[in-house]
Amino acid sequence: MTLDELRALAASVGFPDPDTAAAVAMAESRGNPSAQNLVTNPAPGNGPERSFGLWQINTLAHPNYDENSLLDPTYNARAALAISQNGTNWTPWSTYNHGDYRQYLTGGSNRSINFTPKVTAAIALGIVGTAAAAAYLLAPEIFGIPGLAPARENPSTDLEERPSMRVQTLIFPRDKWTKAEARAWLKAHGYKSRSVDETSQSWRFRQEDPDQFDVLRTKAFGDNIKAVVGR
Repeated sequence: MTLDELRALAASVGFPDPDTAAAVAMAESRGNPSAQNLVTNPAPGNGPERSFGLWQINTLAHPNYDENSLLDPTYNARAALAISQNGTNWTPWSTYNHGDYRQYLTGGSNRSINFTPKVTAAIALGIVGTAAAAAYLLAPEIFGIPGLAPARENPSTDLEERPSMRVQTLIFPRDKWTKAEARAWLKAHGYKSRSVDETSQSWRFRQEDPDQFDVLRTKAFGDNIKAVVGR
């Protein structure tokens, strides 16, 4: 995989800094999802190792991850997200500690992050990290932002008169997410993670009581997540 593909993958699973995440993956595996490092007779001072996939997840240190599944890029990325404490702690990776990853960073240590127009508008609205941010990304027209979504026929200048779309439930398919991975994603993105309804096919994390809504609808949220939103 290329650096751009690794960045896109890292962003899709929720890394707050996809550039660093991609750089670590490239330093660890050269972007090869099938990379394996099996060390049974280590050199003096080193320990044995069974590392797999893009981020070289060591199953001796993290036995809760399936070795075959770690060869899947998305599964491996989610494992790296959890092990790195949602992208905030890269010290478990030697290529980070030794600085090897830096050669794969774009723009060096002083790089800037270019946000999409939607994210830039969400920042301006002061809703980043809130349920309103998710509602905005799902249905930006409710905020009446010119140039980003179709304008209403009679846009109101009174914010209180605009409908308020909120996230009621976030749904994670069980064949793509473990409960722990779903909770980690929710916490990293500022959502509630305690109240979960378990079905045979999904984990459903309730954000608000459905009785508080007049209208509800389900929309795709990205990375196989769905959101029940309404007002």
